[in-house]
Amino acid sequence: MLTLESRKNNDVRTIGGFFYQCCDELQDIKFCEVMNLIIDILKNVLTEKLLLSKDIIHSIIDSFIAALPCYIKEKLVFLSCES
Repeated sequence: MLTLESRKNNDVRTIGGFFYQCCDELQDIKFCEVMNLIIDILKNVLTEKLLLSKDIIHSIIDSFIAALPCYIKEKLVFLSCES
C-alpha cells in the first residue's frame, strides 16, 4: 500500500484525477444528434454512390425509421432533430 501511495505521489506516469476532470468537462453527444449524423451520412452516401433522387432517399430513410424498434423511435423525437 505504501508503494502504491508513493507511486501516486511521485511517479509522473500517474495523473491522478486528471482523467476524471477531463471527462467532466466533455459534453456528451446526445442520442438524437448521433442518429441525425448517421442519417445525414447515409443520405450523402446514397446520393453520391447510388445517384438516387431526394424523393427515393427520403423514402428509404422513412422506411429505415419505421423499421426501428419502438424504444428507439420513442427516444428519437426524430422530426425535431432532422435537418
